[in-house]
Amino acid sequence: MVVLRDINTVDALIDRVFSYNPEGNADLLRRAYAFSNEVHYRQRRKGGAPYIEHPLAVAALLCEMRMDTNTIAAGLLHDTIEDTETTVQDIKELFGDDIAFLVESLTKLSQMEFLPDK
Repeated sequence: MVVLRDINTVDALIDRVFSYNPEGNADLLRRAYAFSNEVHYRQRRKGGAPYIEHPLAVAALLCEMRMDTNTIAAGLLHDTIEDTETTVQDIKELFGDDIAFLVESLTKLSQMEFLPDK
């Protein structure tokens, strides 16, 4: 099980991915992290911490589930089209159709209202 405190940098994230997926794409994860950090740079969490801590925590959870590199990159990027001026087209151009699809799907999912079980 991943201890989320252990993954507080992109290098720690990449190390964790490579521990179960030696074929993982470190360059993709670095680019996704850098992009997310850049577009969220002025945002802060409620406690004042840099916003990038949230996408990194999401990516760490995806690591815990042993997801592939594209899914983890989408986790790093998941709030970019909702909380910044980034568009789905921007994500497509920078990261490809598959990751753009995942990011857009996550955004749509977060906008859905779920009903409680009866």
